[in-house]
Amino acid sequence: MEASASYRPLSRLELVFGLVYGAGVEIQAVEELLRGYLDDFGYRLETVRLSDAFPAILGETGATDVPDATRRRQDQGDQLREQAGRDAAGRLAVFLMAGRRRQLGSDYPRRAWLVRSLRRPEEVQFLRRVYGPRFVLLGIHAPEALRLHNLTNRRREKSPSTSGPFEVAAIEDIKRDEQDLEVPHGQSMRTTFAEADFVVDSRSEEALRATLGRTIDILFGDPFATPTSDEQAMAHAYASGVRSAEMGRQVGAALLDKHGDIVATGTNEVPAGGGGLYWFGRHPDHRDFKEPVPVDSNTEWKRRVARELLARLSGSEGDVPWLDTSRVHTEHGERVVDDAQLEAFLEHVKGTRFADLLEFGRAVHAEMEAILSAARRGVPVRGATLVCTTFPCHNCARHLIAVGVRRLVYLYPYAKSLARELHYEALEIDPPDPSAVPQERMLMEQFVGVTPRGFTQYFDFSRIDRKDAVTGRAKRLGDRERLEPRVVRDYDIWSAGGPALQAGYLAEIEREAVQAFVIDMQKHGLPLPER
Repeated sequence: MEASASYRPLSRLELVFGLVYGAGVEIQAVEELLRGYLDDFGYRLETVRLSDAFPAILGETGATDVPDATRRRQDQGDQLREQAGRDAAGRLAVFLMAGRRRQLGSDYPRRAWLVRSLRRPEEVQFLRRVYGPRFVLLGIHAPEALRLHNLTNRRREKSPSTSGPFEVAAIEDIKRDEQDLEVPHGQSMRTTFAEADFVVDSRSEEALRATLGRTIDILFGDPFATPTSDEQAMAHAYASGVRSAEMGRQVGAALLDKHGDIVATGTNEVPAGGGGLYWFGRHPDHRDFKEPVPVDSNTEWKRRVARELLARLSGSEGDVPWLDTSRVHTEHGERVVDDAQLEAFLEHVKGTRFADLLEFGRAVHAEMEAILSAARRGVPVRGATLVCTTFPCHNCARHLIAVGVRRLVYLYPYAKSLARELHYEALEIDPPDPSAVPQERMLMEQFVGVTPRGFTQYFDFSRIDRKDAVTGRAKRLGDRERLEPRVVRDYDIWSAGGPALQAGYLAEIEREAVQAFVIDMQKHGLPLPER
């Protein structure tokens, strides 16, 4: 076990960066740029590659530079989480950083760590519990087409054969990485990406330099790094979404005109007679949770449809039934499916399109409410931009196309959406070059910038002097190598990412986390990796 005497606590200025990105992103360029930007502020970056520790923990050997390297790392990550818990990689990261710090000593207090890479939201949540807002999660975005190209080429270059199903295998790797529904502890990049504090655009070197450089400037308190129109709109969309009482998810949207001005907002909520949506305090209130039977209408009606379907498939007199008739019984001449059989069926069809049906909900979707709100006030929307917290469902997508929305920006993915499949001819999703998209196609882009998690704090400059008190001249960042990150300097008012505790308190939390990890690994019979 890690002895208290040998533990070296983290320094007052220490930072931890985590990376989340889709399979196929060229991440080495991101790491090197980040290293350079942090060096400008006097910070030394140390990288922790979690997957490098997997073979030693799992007792595996063999070459890693192989065509299916991505799949092999996915298998190892799944195996570790299955044995040690869904947050195992996050706990492993703390163990590795503490050990490396002990080796490096305390001669360099301006140190930052880079954790590559995180695949489960539980890993992110654990690191936030240990480090608070000193842990910064960077979501690295690259279009799927570019990632597929990269993965296919990697497989082709490492393969002894010149031909093979390289692209098919790469597609499988990407889909599994985004959301593996086969195992409860599997890859979940999509939901982990939604936890990001900053989203960085890596579709080109120019975009990567601009967005990553700005991210670091904001972290250190650049007084003139104000919000982009997308960031401002996403903050409004998020604020609109949190007023929703929908049981499934809260979604918000903001509509922008061609000048970037917000002209309408929307949330997903049950419509009220006379126009608009229900608000808290309105009487009467007929939202789902206020009904005599407080149940999500979409879930309730899917269950009704399932019962009806199973009863019908059991056949009628003289028919050859589609189903085993022992699964149903007859009451008053009607075939009835009991709750146990219904639950078994619903469990069996998880992950299918039937389970993803969404048309029985009573709520107006956030995107549609933004459009309807504009319509109620006579505001034209053709050519507008819609910024939405979540990728639109296919029902909303068809209406956004019809109304003439030119550009849609989303933050969180939505796996149930069939927008791409149903409206492929009218949409362009995350293209490598957005400027090349024809006017007759709606552009749909991943949000880039400061996410709503830290918007109000990173852009609150009430504690930063923007001008010289005597001359009135603008004050810039100044001596970068002496600047402190805002999460350290303003720790007493910071809340994004958890409470910003002083380094001494965090050191105790980290030390306990390391000891708990060692004990847990011993309990599961897993060896500790070298640090």
